[in-house]
Amino acid sequence: MNDPDPSSPPPGGAPERPQTAALVPLADLAAGALRMLVEELRLKQVELETQNEQLRLTQAALDATREHYFKLYDQAPVAYCTVDAQGVIQQVNQFAARLFGQESEALVGVPLTRFIAPEDQDDFERQWRQRLDVGEHRSCEMRLLGPSSEPAWVEMDATASRDEDGELLLHIVMSDITLRRQAAMSREKHEAAEAERRAMSRFLAAASHDLRQPTHAMGLL
Repeated sequence: MNDPDPSSPPPGGAPERPQTAALVPLADLAAGALRMLVEELRLKQVELETQNEQLRLTQAALDATREHYFKLYDQAPVAYCTVDAQGVIQQVNQFAARLFGQESEALVGVPLTRFIAPEDQDDFERQWRQRLDVGEHRSCEMRLLGPSSEPAWVEMDATASRDEDGELLLHIVMSDITLRRQAAMSREKHEAAEAERRAMSRFLAAASHDLRQPTHAMGLL
């Protein structure tokens, strides 16, 4: 009788387990995973730093552009004023502030009608009662109350737009036309005086002619 093969499973015993790959020590596995995590975090940090730098440069460019256009608006040699749909001043540049005779900051939140001469209040309300549509243009001439004892004549040119919230804004350019109006009034007075002088000359000529008629008639008798 042959001896049983020591490598063969005993009769009725459990089958032999299949061979498996060598197990990786837990410490080595944890160290490898940690290295991968650190590398991922490093790459993510580099990515975030790059994005932050791009955002910083973009913000700096926006700030520079905003500052540039603010200076163009605030320091322009023309009076600019922005009002809302109710006619309340939202923004005003230095030239307009001098026209109003106040500091720019003090004018924000003040109704524009406060500076319109009483004689032109009705005309102003009539001009601006109808709301402007975006892109529409309107122009008028008004007397403006300012630091001088006499109102200043200004020409107002307004266009409409909408802000980020969709609210209507009126952008008004105000040109001081006081000298032009004074020259026109002086010319009108001169023309009226000249017309009156010519009328008086015609009247005197006609009167002189009428006075001479009887004299001529008497001389013919």
